[in-house]
Amino acid sequence: MKEMSSKYLYIFLLVTVILLWSYGWVLTKIGLSYMGPFTFAALRFLLASIAMIVVLSFLKASRPKGKEWIILFIMGLLQTTAMFLLINYGMMFVNVSKSSILIYSMPIWSGILGYIFLHESLGALLVTIGVYLATVAKPKERHKIERSSINIKS
Repeated sequence: MKEMSSKYLYIFLLVTVILLWSYGWVLTKIGLSYMGPFTFAALRFLLASIAMIVVLSFLKASRPKGKEWIILFIMGLLQTTAMFLLINYGMMFVNVSKSSILIYSMPIWSGILGYIFLHESLGALLVTIGVYLATVAKPKERHKIERSSINIKS
């Protein structure tokens, strides 16, 4: 019985995260009608930083030491801050669905660019495409894909 209730809890938490994460794009678009993209990003990260500090203080998490601060600062500046500043700026010109699709297709573009510029294997890209086909393809198309992958003739 406990396994069943924890299963539903995990499903509930997963659906909650999906809804909150998805709705974040809509809220960003609404927020951009009231303030500029850079102000919006700064406010977003200020609130997120305060929340993170509160959570980490309750968890009594250890703090980074020495050079770890520099690495965290550079990663935060380039990976998170720059990305969201550019996303916010771009959302002023396109609708929410286009911007979210472009961002979440990033693993595919990274795989292609990694193959072209870094001569990396296409393995991760093929896995990403496979996951897409397995989860997003229409059931009729998925059936065709499954049948063709095991060489069964229709």
